[in-house]
Amino acid sequence: MSLQMLSWLSGPAQLVNSLALFLGFMGGWLLIATRLRQNRRLASLTAPVDELLTPRMDRFFNGTGSTCLAAALLVSWLSTHL
Repeated sequence: MSLQMLSWLSGPAQLVNSLALFLGFMGGWLLIATRLRQNRRLASLTAPVDELLTPRMDRFFNGTGSTCLAAALLVSWLSTHL
């Protein structure tokens, strides 16, 4: 086995913490991308094509991003107890 593989297997906390890092990155990216899309839509002079679907999509992506960040916090906290 290579030395790099052994470093990943050296502790389960590192693997769990990398999962928390991935969840945090994805949640933050979703929140930032949704905010940028909202700002771009508000700055444009034209109205959105579907005014009913867009707020629902924004709520869905904001909720998913917030859930990912909360899960990252929980997983990171749990990794300290391994």
